[in-house]
Amino acid sequence: NLSENKDTHAHLLGEWGVGYLCELVEHGDVALVREVVRCLTNLAGNYECHDVLMATKTVSGDDCASALVRALRVEDAITTRFACLALVNLTAVPANQNTFVKLGAHEVIVELACGEPRSWFDIDGSGEMIKTSGLALAQDDDDDENDDLNTSSSSMNSNALALKNASTTSAVEPPSSLNESLLKKGEEFRSAAAERERNLLLDLGYDMECRRYACLALGNFASVGSNHPYLLKCGALEALRDALNVEDLETRFNAAFASNKLSMIEENLALIGDAGLVPPLVRLVGDADDCARTQAVSCLRRLSLLNENRLEAVECDVLKPLASAALVEDNIEGRREASALLCNLALSDSNKVKIAVSPCLRPLLKLSESADVETARLACGGIANIAEDSMTHRPLLFKANALHTLVYLMRSKHLTVHREASRAVSNLLSSQAAHALFLEEDGLRSLFLISRSLDNECQYNAALIFRKLTPNLSNHDLLVGKGGLQPLIGLSQLRELRTQRVAAAALWFLASNKDHKVTFASEGGLKAIIALARDDDRELQVLAVGALRHLSLCPRVKKPMVDNGASGPLFECSMVVPANADLLMQCAGTLGNLAENPQNQIQLVRDGVFGPLCRLAMFEHEAVQQDTCRAFCSLSANAENQVGVFGPDEMRALFHLAGSKEENCGRDAVIALGNLAVISRNQLNLVNLGVLPCLVQMLDSKFVSCQTMTARALYRLGAHSDNQPKVVAAGALPGLIRLCRSPDLEVQRFTAMALCNVCSHRDNKPLLVKAAGLPPLVEMLGSPSDFVRRYASMALCNLTSDKANQEHLVKQGGVPPLIKLAASTDADCARYTGMTLCNLAANRGNRVPIAKAGALLPLVGMAESSKLEVQRAGGLALYNLSCAVSNQVAMVRAGVLGALIHLTESPDADCARYAVMTLCNLAANYETRSEATKGGGLQAAIVLARHGDLEVRRYAAICLCNMSNHPTTQVQVVVHGGLPPLMELATSNDVDSQRHSLMALANLCANESNHTALINVGALDVFMNLVQSPDADVREYATFCLANTSSNPDYLTKLGRVGAIPPLISLSSSSNVHSQCLALAALRRLSTNPSNRTALVRAGILQSLASAGGSTEVEVQREVAATLCNLALAEENKVTMARSGVLPALVALAQSKDKERETHAVACMANLAEMVEGRTQRRMLDDGCLRPLLNLAAAQEAEVRREVARTLALFASKRDSQPALLRAGAVNQLVLFARDDDTGVARYGALAIGNLAVQSANHQELFDTGAIMALLPLASSDDLDTRRCVSFALNNVATNEANHRVCEKMGVLRPLVTLIKDPDVDVHLQAVFAVRQLSLTPKCRFQVIELKGLHPLLQLSESDSIEVQREVAACLRNLSLSEPNKIAIRKSGGLEVLVKFALSADVEISHQATGVLANLAEAIENQGPMVECGLLQHLKYVLRSKSVDVQREAVRAIANLSAEYAHTAAIVGSGALMPLVATLSSPDFLCQRYAAMGVGNLATNMANQEKILAEGALNPLISLSNSENGDRESQRYAALALNNVCATRHNHPQIVEAGVVALFSRLAAHEDLEIRNSAFFGIANLSANPANHRILMQEKCLMPLIAGAGDPDPETQLRCVAGLRGLSCDEDIRALIVRRGGLEPLLRLAKSEDVEVQMETLATLCNLSLCGCIGDNPLQFLKAVDVNALVSFLCSADTTYRLFGAVALGNIASDLSLQGNLVGAGALEPLVTVANASDLETQRCIAYAICNLAADESRRPAIVSEGGLPPLISLACSDDVSDMKAAVATIRGLCAASEARRAVVLAGALDALSLAAQCEEDVEVPREAAAALCALALNEENKVDMSRAGIMHDIVALAKIEDHLTVRQACGCLANLSENKD
Repeated sequence: NLSENKDTHAHLLGEWGVGYLCELVEHGDVALVREVVRCLTNLAGNYECHDVLMATKTVSGDDCASALVRALRVEDAITTRFACLALVNLTAVPANQNTFVKLGAHEVIVELACGEPRSWFDIDGSGEMIKTSGLALAQDDDDDENDDLNTSSSSMNSNALALKNASTTSAVEPPSSLNESLLKKGEEFRSAAAERERNLLLDLGYDMECRRYACLALGNFASVGSNHPYLLKCGALEALRDALNVEDLETRFNAAFASNKLSMIEENLALIGDAGLVPPLVRLVGDADDCARTQAVSCLRRLSLLNENRLEAVECDVLKPLASAALVEDNIEGRREASALLCNLALSDSNKVKIAVSPCLRPLLKLSESADVETARLACGGIANIAEDSMTHRPLLFKANALHTLVYLMRSKHLTVHREASRAVSNLLSSQAAHALFLEEDGLRSLFLISRSLDNECQYNAALIFRKLTPNLSNHDLLVGKGGLQPLIGLSQLRELRTQRVAAAALWFLASNKDHKVTFASEGGLKAIIALARDDDRELQVLAVGALRHLSLCPRVKKPMVDNGASGPLFECSMVVPANADLLMQCAGTLGNLAENPQNQIQLVRDGVFGPLCRLAMFEHEAVQQDTCRAFCSLSANAENQVGVFGPDEMRALFHLAGSKEENCGRDAVIALGNLAVISRNQLNLVNLGVLPCLVQMLDSKFVSCQTMTARALYRLGAHSDNQPKVVAAGALPGLIRLCRSPDLEVQRFTAMALCNVCSHRDNKPLLVKAAGLPPLVEMLGSPSDFVRRYASMALCNLTSDKANQEHLVKQGGVPPLIKLAASTDADCARYTGMTLCNLAANRGNRVPIAKAGALLPLVGMAESSKLEVQRAGGLALYNLSCAVSNQVAMVRAGVLGALIHLTESPDADCARYAVMTLCNLAANYETRSEATKGGGLQAAIVLARHGDLEVRRYAAICLCNMSNHPTTQVQVVVHGGLPPLMELATSNDVDSQRHSLMALANLCANESNHTALINVGALDVFMNLVQSPDADVREYATFCLANTSSNPDYLTKLGRVGAIPPLISLSSSSNVHSQCLALAALRRLSTNPSNRTALVRAGILQSLASAGGSTEVEVQREVAATLCNLALAEENKVTMARSGVLPALVALAQSKDKERETHAVACMANLAEMVEGRTQRRMLDDGCLRPLLNLAAAQEAEVRREVARTLALFASKRDSQPALLRAGAVNQLVLFARDDDTGVARYGALAIGNLAVQSANHQELFDTGAIMALLPLASSDDLDTRRCVSFALNNVATNEANHRVCEKMGVLRPLVTLIKDPDVDVHLQAVFAVRQLSLTPKCRFQVIELKGLHPLLQLSESDSIEVQREVAACLRNLSLSEPNKIAIRKSGGLEVLVKFALSADVEISHQATGVLANLAEAIENQGPMVECGLLQHLKYVLRSKSVDVQREAVRAIANLSAEYAHTAAIVGSGALMPLVATLSSPDFLCQRYAAMGVGNLATNMANQEKILAEGALNPLISLSNSENGDRESQRYAALALNNVCATRHNHPQIVEAGVVALFSRLAAHEDLEIRNSAFFGIANLSANPANHRILMQEKCLMPLIAGAGDPDPETQLRCVAGLRGLSCDEDIRALIVRRGGLEPLLRLAKSEDVEVQMETLATLCNLSLCGCIGDNPLQFLKAVDVNALVSFLCSADTTYRLFGAVALGNIASDLSLQGNLVGAGALEPLVTVANASDLETQRCIAYAICNLAADESRRPAIVSEGGLPPLISLACSDDVSDMKAAVATIRGLCAASEARRAVVLAGALDALSLAAQCEEDVEVPREAAAALCALALNEENKVDMSRAGIMHDIVALAKIEDHLTVRQACGCLANLSENKD
């Protein structure tokens, strides 16, 4: 029964433990064992007893655990029940479980959980056991509070005491036989509750309470995973299954709890499911009890991690009860478990639809809206799992309206919730029916929000939603219109492959929409998919290239695709190995589409498209080859791709494609071949590579388009004479002749063209006639198509050049159609018909009348004749006609150029000469030059330049010279190979050839595009050789070439190196203005190259320029000014130019009133002014450069002003030049520059001001003129360099502390804050510099925060620049000097930045940042967040820095944090103490100072003091306290730390042993007040421990304390008096204190105005009063102390002070002479009052005081009336004999007064006197008691009370003792009592 109260446990266990109880467990007495186990069970309910219980060992070596396990096996149900409950309580602590498992307790528990039978025993009132029918019957008292044997713990962590047992009597052995009377006797003692228990046990066959506790104990065992194998092995699962099926709810709950714990191990899940626990758990889910239901759901939740268990749970119909459980509002844990279970159940595919149609659906949605994040997450996850089955979508969408909820939850602020919600939505959107609902619910907003998440899963879900929305075209408008592209593109750019793939698929769908292609590309979609196409993932490549193919269908996107680099990934994807059909198909289609754009055709080739196309061409896939052919076709259609672009591989690929059976593929391949065949070189290559067989085969194609393009290709191939016989030899004639009669006109046209070309070869002509080719050609002359007729006549013309064919044609009736066709309005038909007729008639015309008579066409025909004589005659005639300028236009119009070109191909030198001469004449006319060049004229001239005839070559050079007067032609001459023959002519020995070729080359050099080719062929060397020619014209033309070549900056260096400068300088002095201007222009261009500038000056250009500068020609002056400007860019030239006399010329040019001259002149001055060293600037100023500069400062042209500003800025950069600027008033102009609208002007104006600001002497001038104010608006300039200049200038101003106040008023900090935000490093670095300087001023520090400068400053912490980081840290340190800023920095997130800085490898950054942290830690408001954010760990790490400065600041930070008591434990707990203690020994005195301060602060926490000493802080602190480092502050803090450590008595031995007492004794005389006070305080702390008094006296601490008590400093007074108070507890020291004069200062301080000092003084005096009322001067003591002060001291709220007051008053009252003063001052009433409300010790002291006062009889009535009896009676009951004697004697004295006797009895004194009467230690005590009783018995009222009270026994006993005085008083008392008859 005692053990049912926890407060008794410590006493019950005592020193003996429970071993004696454990030995009784095996006793045969049931009642005894029951009580023993009940006691153990109650003790086990108290966790504080567990260690003792588990450690208990009996004499036999047994222990408590074994005893309890044995008790589990006893037959008595009650005993087993108690033992089981004890096991529950003990196993609630995991550490105890291993012991019980080893003892096999779990096996017994499993048996009990299975319902193992137990017997019922009744115990009668005498303790006898009654047993009947094999069942023991027990009995209980009728007391209701002991009936509740069913009480058990429903907690899984039970610590309840064991149940009470009704019987408290000892058990006896039961009788040996049983009969009915005993059974009746058992029933007689059995209570109603016990009867119910017994009947229940009989019905069930087991004890229900035992089974409950057994299941609960199993749960405890199962909470530790290592126990599971033991539990499973002994059949725990079967026991739990059976327990889950019982009717008792609590048993099922406990079984569910245990099952839940077992299910925590994954390996157990299958075993639990196989054991059949799922069905009973499902039934328990439907229970009304929340706890049981929650446990069941929790267990099922874990079991459902296994698929088989999930299926079984649903089969057991768990969904219905689960739906109800999910709706319980007030059970958060239950709802969370229900959500988790549903989420797990939905993982099985077969469960998804079942859940969707079950009652759980709506509760699940409601759970997803729960305020509990975990519940909502799990519910959303369940919905997402369900939605994976499309069969669930209809109930989710339309029955439960799930999208509305899920779209809303996608916006949840909780990551886990919106992650699962987005997954659910992505699953639902698999059904198209959900799309419209999603959009109606504003789902896009949620989608875009999710897209920006940093969570991978959310990103994937967002991409998946896009992927499911985009296949629906109706969604595209909203997706694109509402900005969906950007988030989708963002998703595609993530580095998470799964997300990228899905996002890429969505982009693929969007790119397919023709309405949004342009938008898609312009908003970044194009770049995104190009980037995806570069990925290594094949699926991404297919999707990305597919999207590119969609986009490439839009004409407006084709070009941007190539410009943005789409070709690269397309080529790479085309070359993938192994080949991927899908990828190659997309690549081919995309390339085919892109190649349709003319601009792309060139770019694709440059990018290397042919390799991929060849690969695609060989890939046997119809669609791939078709698109590849289309690409080849488009590329070959571009003229620029036809020359030297297609190689053998590409051509063979086309051959392969041409053999395709598919119409489009074959057609496009042949088209491409035909396109290439335009170029003669290609014609040969194609035939040589074997194109003819496939083309001949294609002539028989069944497709008309293929026939057409094949004929076209053959006609172009046949244009080359070498190919013509090969075409016929390949068998093309039969097919061509057959196609002449094709019904398709296009087929006829190209066939005729092919035959025309083929038959131009002499060998083919008879073959055609022999093959019956003439009749079809003649028939074609009558075709309705002009083209057919034209090419038929051309073919006949070729044929008729052969005499035999002329006859055949006449014979076969060819002449009439020719004559008829000759009258055709079509010029070409008429021309070719005339040529045929010419051939037939062999007629030649005359030269002069031909043009006027309209005979040009026949002449042209003659010139194109294949007969040499006809060509020569026609060529000569055309040449003669071309000599007349009036005929040239007519000749061109008549188409003579074709004939001339044809003639140039003639092997006859005369034909070639006539043709080139004609071309030369036509090219000389600007009206006909273009036509003469086009159509092969240029190529013909180039070919003829290589002719073997010298005259032909000369005229070809003249022709090329004339043609190359046009820029386009200049490039074509080089492209078509005109350069080599011209160079050959230039290097020949023929002067005329040199002259003509140099003229042509000079024109070619005028075009920069040709320079590379010229340089590569060695043109420069040729020109340099020819400038030395004896022929003047050759020299001049060669110099012209050099001059023109200098226009290309790429070759300026080479020109200078090869020696082109001297001839150009020489030409610059030419009297011919044009030559001079050309040379100066060349020199100006050469001077743009840095490597030429010094060479130009060394070559003597300055004299030439100075001379040319005086020219009257404006262009010459402009070139001079520009050249000088360029030359001045070279550092080596600046001094030379300043000395050479060009400055006057520059001044003159600067005043020319011409913008270009002024600009270059001023720019030259600026360049010269860059030479800051030396006297260059001085010469410029002396030569008067400054005045024209200032005059030009107001020029309208911004460029002029800009250069002026630059020059002035350079002048301002040199200290020696600044006075001249100031004298000339340039500062005012600089202000205007700074305000100029031109960015460059403003930039240089700001730079000039900044340069001037470098010198602090200029600052006042800059402020006075408004220069600094003019800079402020420029801080927001769009120009980066301007902002740099402004930042530089403001930094220079800010370095002067005298300017800070002005800057503050001008608002300089606002632009500086703007500049801090600038992304440029130079800008924000200078700005931070400036802010750092200004922050030295308090108001500026405030302004920085007010202007929100802190945030951008903190952002700069991410800068890669170490210098920026250093300045940011230093700036923050200055800002942190103001108290408000410290909090602002912390609230702005500065701690994270500062921690990063503090951990920086850069010492300066770490130092400054740690300093800021230390400053921040000074603010109390910051300390909590700083500690909570884990700063201490970082500071601890920083303390390891090798830098003393860093260590110092880190220690200071910790010390500041430790100033707040609340953080001291956390600081020590974080491990910061060890480095802090180590820093006490740092070589740096400041580190030591701050470490001492930190340790001192930490020592204010008592719990830290032992750790401080353990870390070895004592010796370093002693060292610092001795001022060994010479730092006074360190000494102060160290002394304070030692003082704090002394506050704990446990530390005193170690402190004393270390010699701290001697240290304090020395420091007590220190000159520094704080150190003295710390020493006094430490002595006071040590004096509180009596064990230290001896060493304190030995070290002579008393006199310093007495002296300190007289110190005027209140702190010193307080510490010294506290020390004296502690010492005055020692009886010997008390007297010594008085003898050595301690009383005098104490008496003075007793009236101190400082309450605390006064209290300590009074306490000391109280102690001193014990030595005889303060020596020989008691009156002096009372006078000084004042009784009223002692009374107030007595009434203090502090227990100790009250005690001291009571002691002092008691000591004073011991002197009779002082009692009058005491009572007169009113001390009696407060003494009595306080006595009734004080602690025992104070009551004792007050009682003594009353005892002393009662010595005067006159005061006794007052003591009684004032209520002084209770403390006396209390004292009389004391265990101390002396106390008892004093109190009883006082009571005896009070009883002497008759009026007090009744009051004494009524106050309860009889009990006290009774105790005194029984005292045996001191005979005087019972003697005084007897006397008091005798006196009390005189009162009549007392007699009756005394006779009836228990005191009578004591009085009689007193009358029997041996002391006669006592006996006399006792007998007297009896006599007095006997006077009353009652």
